[in-house]
Amino acid sequence: MGSVAAFGLSLWLASLSASANPLRIATFAAPLSRDGPALLLRDILKGQDQSIITIARVVASVDPDILLLTDFDHDAGLAALNAFAELLAEQGSSYPVRFALPTNVGLPTGHDMDGNGRLG
Repeated sequence: MGSVAAFGLSLWLASLSASANPLRIATFAAPLSRDGPALLLRDILKGQDQSIITIARVVASVDPDILLLTDFDHDAGLAALNAFAELLAEQGSSYPVRFALPTNVGLPTGHDMDGNGRLG
């Protein structure tokens, strides 16, 4: 009985995936990092940085369901990410759920990564 139920579940899941819309996932190495705190937020809010505007337009034109941004400044309150999400919404791409982890850029690994005898 268990194998029949599993087979039925498999058929049901297959029919769901056949009729469901595809899930579109994109990764974008957006060069949206700055050399100091809150500078990215400032640039997004000013609305004059052509690279930010272009990146927002590109993302909106692709309009993935899930978007992974790399090279994006992190701040504790996600202010820059929320401002960028608002800019994307203005372009027609809504991302109501946002998640960001602090960067690991520049953090020591404790390993000799380049073979020079020094721990990084």
